[in-house]
Amino acid sequence: MKEAVSAAFRRHLKQQLPVLRQEGLITTDQELAISDRYSLDRLAYESTHKLIAVIYTVGAFLIGIGVISFVAAHWTAIPRTFKVSLISAAMLAAHLAGYYLWKVSRKSPSLGHALIILGTLIFGANIGLMAQIFHVEGRWNGAFLPWSVGAIVMAWAVQSTPVAVIAIVTSFIWFLGGIGWNHQAGWSYYPFAAAAAFLPYCFWRRSAFAFTLSLFAIAVAAVLSSTGRGQTGLLLGVSSAAVGLLYSCWGLIAAGGERFKSFAAPAIFLGFLAMTIAVYMASFQKVAGEWLYSRVEFDNVSLPAAVTPLVALVVGIVLVVPAAFRSRTNPAAAKILAAAVLSFILFLVGSLTFSQFAFALLANVALFALGAAFIWTARDLEDRRLFWSGVILIALMIVSRTLEYETGLLVKAVVFTAGGVAIIALGIMYEKFLKTRRIAHE
Repeated sequence: MKEAVSAAFRRHLKQQLPVLRQEGLITTDQELAISDRYSLDRLAYESTHKLIAVIYTVGAFLIGIGVISFVAAHWTAIPRTFKVSLISAAMLAAHLAGYYLWKVSRKSPSLGHALIILGTLIFGANIGLMAQIFHVEGRWNGAFLPWSVGAIVMAWAVQSTPVAVIAIVTSFIWFLGGIGWNHQAGWSYYPFAAAAAFLPYCFWRRSAFAFTLSLFAIAVAAVLSSTGRGQTGLLLGVSSAAVGLLYSCWGLIAAGGERFKSFAAPAIFLGFLAMTIAVYMASFQKVAGEWLYSRVEFDNVSLPAAVTPLVALVVGIVLVVPAAFRSRTNPAAAKILAAAVLSFILFLVGSLTFSQFAFALLANVALFALGAAFIWTARDLEDRRLFWSGVILIALMIVSRTLEYETGLLVKAVVFTAGGVAIIALGIMYEKFLKTRRIAHE
């Protein structure tokens, strides 16, 4: 199985191959073999194909806006029957023409795909126009749900990832519009509905971009659906920490295989982001105290609001074992898993205490553990992004604690100065380490 590599790497490799051949490092046959291995002769075609696809998509989008604007300008003068016929015909024409050019004749797949996207956009506009024609009243976000349903059905039918992205975005807008004004129990089931509707498509098409959007929408919805009327602040933190554990473990499982390896990085990143948000909020004594006090209100928590964090918690704990199994031969992955599990345990134990100081202290320890794990893992992977992420996280913890507590300006000055010197020293040491490793590899 060929390893997936980026287009940037292939372009750079294509530029370097003639140089390597001229320097005598590789033969002409080896150059041709490498070129065939990475399909370097298709780079120009792929770039042109992507450019044309973007041009067609943008053009179709602008045409759609123009047509809708023209119809809107003459909306009052058009009879109702003709309005319905006009907007329906526009949507069907875009979809049928797109399907023919893309799937049937295959004469212009890029243009056909763009027309499919245009038809999906027109479908969303038609929902609003139909509501206006027949005087259907409702909340502003109401049209986004049927738009999302229609889009994901079309995405499955024609195997279009951009259309699936439209479905994910519109469903998330529908959720945000609803949770903002009404905390009824039904909104709490959105994370499960989104996972069932979008994740199978992402796995089927192996789309890392759609997968990342889906994970983001599910995570935000899981946290927001646990807040609101009758809910407790602690439930928000538990939801975020549970989602963080679940995503981190699943990402490490995906990283240990080949089939969905491209899904690992966004899952781990979003998992650690959710975990960091939970422990960072709890690291403030005031927030920790409010969350502990809110435990007495757990009797008022609605069952749907508690289902999401409970399911995330159970699934996350179950995934720890297979994640550990996949990470047993990878020191960097093992450190990431250990940091995620330790941070979650510290947060959970802190939330079960009766002291806001103890809760905040454990949250700070968890925050430091996350930062230290980033720095430690950066050493194994030689990744500057991880290193500076860890440094910034620890610096944020120090700055937050210094600003949280009432101390004199002299103390603050000493802390900030010492922190700045420490960060510079760490950066110099890490750069020296990377330089030493590069020399050793050469």
